[in-house]
Order: sequence, then C-alpha cells, then structure tokens
Amino acid sequence: MIHEQNKKYIIRFTIFTLLSFLLLFLWVTPLTGVYFDRLDNYVYYYLNSTLESGKTWQLFWAVTNMRIFDLAGGLLVLAILLFHMYTGKKNVPNNAIPLKKFISFIIFITITIIVNKAMFAGVAGLLDYHRVSPSLALEGGIRLSEIITSFEFKDTSKDCFPGDHAAVLVCSTLYFFLYGTKKLGIISCFVLLPFILPRMVVGAHWLTDCLIGSTFILINSFNIWINIPWIRKNIPKAMIKKYKQIME
Repeated sequence: MIHEQNKKYIIRFTIFTLLSFLLLFLWVTPLTGVYFDRLDNYVYYYLNSTLESGKTWQLFWAVTNMRIFDLAGGLLVLAILLFHMYTGKKNVPNNAIPLKKFISFIIFITITIIVNKAMFAGVAGLLDYHRVSPSLALEGGIRLSEIITSFEFKDTSKDCFPGDHAAVLVCSTLYFFLYGTKKLGIISCFVLLPFILPRMVVGAHWLTDCLIGSTFILINSFNIWINIPWIRKNIPKAMIKKYKQIME
C-alpha cells in the first residue's frame, strides 16, 4: 500500500516537473517564443504609454515601485496569514491549529524561494544568462527615473527573469486559495496581485517574467509541497515538538 502511494507521488512529481520545463521550452524555442516576445513588447508599450497621462500618474507609479511598497506587500501577506491561522477549512495541513498553519506556510514560501534561486539563478549562472528589463532593451518607452529624480525607485533591471517578487505573491495567493477559505483566496487576489503591476508599467519586468517565471516556480513549489509529503507533514511536527521543548 505504501509502495503504491509512493509510486503515485513519483508519477505526479515527474509529470508536473516535465510540464513546468515544457512551459520554459515553449518560451525559449524560436518557433513559439516569438509570440511571447510580441506579447511582451505589446504589453510593455501599452502599459508604459499610460505614463504620459501626467505628473500625478507618474508620481503614483514611481511610489509603487519603491522598496517600501514591496515591504507593504509583505506586510499584507503577513496580515492575510494571521487571519488564515485562526480561520479556514477543517482540512488544512496539520490539523488546522494556528502554529502549524504558520509553520506550514513559512516552509512553503521557503520552498518557493529555493526553487527560484536553485532552478533559475543556478541555471542562469551556469549558462551565463541574464535578461535585461524592457526599459533597457527597448527604445521608445518612458524611463520614469529620468523624469522623477527626487527619490529612488526601481524601473530597470539587468537580471529581471524571473519575477521573484511576483512569484512569492502568486504562490501565496494560491496557497491561501487551497488551504484557506474561498473568501480569503479572493481577498488575496485583490490585495496581493496588484503589487505585480507596477514593475511592468515602468518597464522593470517583462510580462513573461511574471507569466512564465512565476508559473514555473508555482508549479514546482506546489509539486514539491504536495508530492513529497514528508516535507509538509514531518517538518512542521518536528519544529512544533522542538518549540514545545524550548517553552517547557
């Protein structure tokens, strides 16, 4: 019985891993990659052109690309997590007690970061691949940092793929959808996903940085989380046991 269960996990793990790399292949191969490039260019020029709407609009997007705005997104994730810890479905991981919910989420986000750094940063380093942002790669766009110079914000990147900030927000949102209530998942979409948009408006990220990169990270993070069950079952139990020992 255990052997059959492990076989099921291995098959599912292999399928989802292959699907994630198929997505990358479709993006990089010239036959289909050209369509992603066209979509990238269209979205950049369309969003970036809205910066012509005036000084107030430009100031808004400059502020939303400050590092402190990223911190605000992180605090909102934490706020939603705290709400999730004390509400939700009965079938959430690890018997639904608050501490286990918290630890499970932290472990999952750690997996997300590891997938990002290991699969992308590692491979990119070996291949010496670095993708520059559209604000650096394309001509004719509005470089907001050349207009607003009174404070610093991000509108360029020499290594923009994948959108790691977007990946964490997308993975968090799906996690709350799966393990929280439907209402919590919807709130997460409206609260967290808009934090992805500012980078694309100013040209610090391509659409596919978020669309392809975040989806790849999402698939592999949940693949590890769901199909290597000892991670989501045994590690939280061990950490809680250690916590109780310290608190005694």
